[in-house]
Amino acid sequence: MSGLIYFKLRSQLSFSTVTFDGHFVSVGEARRLIAAKMNLGADAISELVLTDPRTGTEHKDESEQLPKSTSVVVRRVPAGQQGRLRPLLGTTPAPATAAGQQQQQQQPSPAAAADEAPPPSQQQEPAAVTDEFGADPFAQQAAALKAQQEAAQAAAAAAQQRQETE
Repeated sequence: MSGLIYFKLRSQLSFSTVTFDGHFVSVGEARRLIAAKMNLGADAISELVLTDPRTGTEHKDESEQLPKSTSVVVRRVPAGQQGRLRPLLGTTPAPATAAGQQQQQQQPSPAAAADEAPPPSQQQEPAAVTDEFGADPFAQQAAALKAQQEAAQAAAAAAQQRQETE
């Protein structure tokens, strides 16, 4: 009995298929079939990373069995970078140094900070939330909601006046 694996590259819109014999196929064999279908050659098999499109989990183990009618998203990664995660643009990884660990140890626990908190009458108002461009992301929504509520109240008052005059 033959089975199908549906695959697509991340940049493609529609899925393509490869066929195999049986109910299950290993990840390694699926990579080989996909590379052959895409005419990539034997060297590119190790560069393919298969990912489940629904959960986003990578199929890393070559011996992992994929059932027939499985869908995968194929990514081509240079062979030396398999298993390494790239940092997000604009972020810097936190250094794992002894100084960083000492700073964490010097910070008081949340329970101790709660004991030292000023009474509610002396607490300050929370600062306004701003996004990276300096604007309050919730202000526009709040203003729109307030305008909508005022319009609804005005419409209700006008409807009540019409009923009273009739």
